Amino acid sequence: MILPTGAASFKEAMKMGVEVYHNLKSVIKKKYGQDATNVGDEGGFAPNIQENKEGLELLKTAIEKAGYTGKWMLLLQSSTMTRTKHMTSTSRFPEDIWR
Repeated sequence: MILPTGAASFKEAMKMGVEVYHNLKSVIKKKYGQDATNVGDEGGFAPNIQENKEGLELLKTAIEKAGYTGKWMLLLQSSTMTRTKHMTSTSRFPEDIWR
């Protein structure tokens, strides 16, 4: 998951997310072909990459192409996180401005 930490508002974060998503689709299509841009059951792309680093490079390229270098953080989640009793998640943008 990528987080638009450089956004000043929820609206800007959504805009950044959409732009990076479409750039990622373009980068994947160019490198792996149209079939690689199909989305899985959770809505994510699943190109046939050979190493984890390759996936991170795809994200980096998409963020750069969208013009948002340095305005994103990467969230990595492992299955061990789902086994803990205490998890913390915070949002910079309160729910009342999600419109």
